[in-house]
Parts: sequence; structure tokens; C-alpha cells
Amino acid sequence: MEVPWNLEKIDIKDVSDICWNPRSGNLLLLSHESHCIVEVTTDGKFVSRLELRKKRNGLKKDIEKPEGIAIDPETGTIYICGEKEEFYIFRDALKKGITPE
Repeated sequence: MEVPWNLEKIDIKDVSDICWNPRSGNLLLLSHESHCIVEVTTDGKFVSRLELRKKRNGLKKDIEKPEGIAIDPETGTIYICGEKEEFYIFRDALKKGITPE
């Protein structure tokens, strides 16, 4: 996957998946190597960052290899899948930070 932005400016090492948020018009970039979701505008300007590591945002362990992301446009719920049969649900993540289920 070719990314048209400078990843160093948004402080991530890679992009595993991209999801468009129709509520804001922004993109959610999932980074496997940086263990985070970065929200950017469509022209690549940083908006927010959600960490996917142990003891951050309610997580009891690191999301080992996050590889896929989707968002429910009506509720704002974010779904993340990873290798080794990992699946996480984050409700209202863009409103009040991540709350894993």
C-alpha cells in the first residue's frame, strides 16, 4: 500500500489499514508497528491519536498485530482485527477516547 503522506510528520512507522470516517470526513490510519490509530484529514494533517498498548485507554494487553480497521458511521464504534484471532470493539472512541470491550 502506498501512502501519500509523510508518516514521520504524523509519528507512525507504517500503515496496516485505512478507514474513512464519514462522520468527520477524516481518515483513520491503523499502524501495526506503532500500535495506534491516527486520525488525519484527507490531506494528511494530524487530528488525534489513540494508543493500542497495554495500560493505555483501558487495554489489559497490547493489541499484538493490529491489521484491519472499520468504523460504524452511525455509532462511531471502531472495530479492529489482528493476527492470532484478535478482535476488539471500541465504543465512542472518537468522542471520549478508547473504551475497549
